Amino acid sequence: MKQEFRLQDPGEGIHEVDVLEIMIAEGDEVSEGQDILVVESDKAAVELPSPFAGRVEEIRVSVGDTVEVGKILLVIEDGAGASEPSDGDTEDEKTSEDDAGPDAQDDAEAEADTRTTSGEDRQDTTSQEPSAPPDRKTSATSESPEAKEKDTQHEDGRPVPKASPAARKAAKDAGLDLADISATGSDGQITVKDVQAASGKADAKATSSERDGFGPIKRRALGSLRAATARAMSRSWQNIPHAVHHDRIDITEIERWRRDLSEDAGRVSLTAIMTKAVATLLPEEPRFNASFDAEAREIVERGYYNINIAVATEHGLVTPVIAEADRKSLSEIHEELVDLAEKARKRSLRKANLSGGTFTITNVGSLGGHDLMPIINPPQTAILGLARASLQPVVTSGFNDIASPEMEARLILPVALSFDHRAIDGADAARFADKLARLLGDPATFTLEI
Repeated sequence: MKQEFRLQDPGEGIHEVDVLEIMIAEGDEVSEGQDILVVESDKAAVELPSPFAGRVEEIRVSVGDTVEVGKILLVIEDGAGASEPSDGDTEDEKTSEDDAGPDAQDDAEAEADTRTTSGEDRQDTTSQEPSAPPDRKTSATSESPEAKEKDTQHEDGRPVPKASPAARKAAKDAGLDLADISATGSDGQITVKDVQAASGKADAKATSSERDGFGPIKRRALGSLRAATARAMSRSWQNIPHAVHHDRIDITEIERWRRDLSEDAGRVSLTAIMTKAVATLLPEEPRFNASFDAEAREIVERGYYNINIAVATEHGLVTPVIAEADRKSLSEIHEELVDLAEKARKRSLRKANLSGGTFTITNVGSLGGHDLMPIINPPQTAILGLARASLQPVVTSGFNDIASPEMEARLILPVALSFDHRAIDGADAARFADKLARLLGDPATFTLEI
């Protein structure tokens, strides 16, 4: 029986991917779970495993294609064969039974905020008359004229330039059309160096030739990651009524503890400590570990605690996940943070690294700034922003000594807690920040397993 392999969301809120590599050919036998395609989502390159075992009947995408979630990537004949319909069964009845299989389940599990596939894409090809199976000898090496035309032309008939997957990715990030790039590679193939050279010329051209009413300007096309960030932030700002609670947390003791710990057990970052602290606190404040379902008029509280950590890269912002942070030791969290940050910068994060987050932390302290206003990472209800900690004079004597107060230098961390005001009130945010301050103010009361 023919099984359709549709593109599912490779990460939270992903609308489309670019096909970087096709690892199989029509006529090949594949096993369930075998990696068969490499696609680049808005945030990472991801290998897609086959959900079925069988023979590849048809590949419906080509390297360089941009494919929306829900589209059919390829068709696999699993060899199971459909039972012959009885005399009273019609072909339509048989097809409707097939439609209740894996494809229908995949459609139901697609993210609610992804773009809806068109009616044409949702049609099940099993309702069409099956064509004769291709000859194995010619399936991989002798493509039909239609297949060859598909691989060498866009849908509008324009030729598709030859380019390596890396060159296609570089051109997309630079906002360049491959047709405008001169190829120097073997057999007329565009290389990464060709893209880099064209990018430099494009920048120079934009600077010298484009002007507004006041002087030269430069237009820079959005890369895939920046475009994804723009969509997500616009959706968040337009749909979520943001409110922000600003506070100052005394981290003098926790910083002293962190430095003493680093001398004995190796370096531990403040972000790791904050991740552990938030994961410890969230079970007591479930509305901060939730999403808001406007249609159902419900607050959906999560029973798991997966913390997104914002990581700045040269391509843009990504938010990999520390899964089950409440169950991990501080050293495990720190090591995972280092690993995820490195993968984010290399764009090698996988779906599991980006999915399932319930609360986000962003730390811009190393870059400066005494305050910030982070935007909520949808569909979450809150995000915690950390600015730069600094030594500040703090009155340590009681109110009775106000005439001659005693002062002490303390390390103060500015924090900003943005929250969805549909699910969380200002009093809730103040209480959350106060609990966090108390937790960090005394390491002895903080479960910091090493």
